[in-house]
Amino acid sequence: MTNNFDCDLSTMIPVEMPRTHQNPGMLLRISEKDQLSMNQPLLKDVKKRNPSMQFRFLREMDFKRIALENKPNAEDVFKFHANGLIVHPDFVSELKMRGYKIPAVYFFKWNEEKNAWVGVLQNEVPDLPDIEETINKAIARKNASKRGKSSVKV
Repeated sequence: MTNNFDCDLSTMIPVEMPRTHQNPGMLLRISEKDQLSMNQPLLKDVKKRNPSMQFRFLREMDFKRIALENKPNAEDVFKFHANGLIVHPDFVSELKMRGYKIPAVYFFKWNEEKNAWVGVLQNEVPDLPDIEETINKAIARKNASKRGKSSVKV
């Protein structure tokens, strides 16, 4: 009888922590307003490895994978703002033309061998509330409650 609990740990693959609200992983969000924005974990890692925020921005033909190659001195350099945001209407338009839903999200991992952050497009992205719309609704509710308390109805 063999021992079922005897194994070679070096052949096993690590199981990662699940992505949650508290642990979203590194991601790039694509908004209806043509914004590409890095979340805090991605921005922090990018700034740590490449403080200039300049790299080659590459994509596959079908846009399913993109890469931020850590080459700040490349001839075709691409630069995000220090806050991890850039407006890029052409990129978002290309996604839409290929039938991808916007907002969209790319989940990223650092690839040491390629010296790049590689992102994979997530096909089914839940509808994220538009922050401006959310704020406007909150202001409208606040104003409505103020009017209700201070106004006298005749």
